[in-house]
Amino acid sequence: MTLMKENESSKRGNKVARIIGIILLVISIFFIFLNTSYGDKGLELYLYSFIDIPSFILIVLLSAGILLASGIRGKQSVLALLSKIIIPIGVVISLASAIIMLTKIEAPSILGPYIQVIFSSLIYSFIIKIVVEVMIAKSKNLFADN
Repeated sequence: MTLMKENESSKRGNKVARIIGIILLVISIFFIFLNTSYGDKGLELYLYSFIDIPSFILIVLLSAGILLASGIRGKQSVLALLSKIIIPIGVVISLASAIIMLTKIEAPSILGPYIQVIFSSLIYSFIIKIVVEVMIAKSKNLFADN
């Protein structure tokens, strides 16, 4: 009977930890946006700086193409391969963006938006890498209490 009570309290503790973790993630993302603001120009002005749809679409398309071309099946194998390829894909897209953008620059005063586009694919690939690593750890039960 005590074993069942311990199991139930452990499950409740895991749910509370997950909820707290999600809240902390949301708060940290909020502070990232605040950290990038200047003075009274707050969150709404700089939120768009983190969004670059073409870079995200390129990352998804290249990752999906590589995963499908590899012929690998199974959740563990796909996650392991995705974990290995996602950062190099982000770097390749960033370098290609840098080459394209730097050839089109006419005035150095407009360099900021170009740099944002160059680094956005790196940010996306690192975020995807973190999510994939958490999924791998969760599927291997590395988060379970021993």
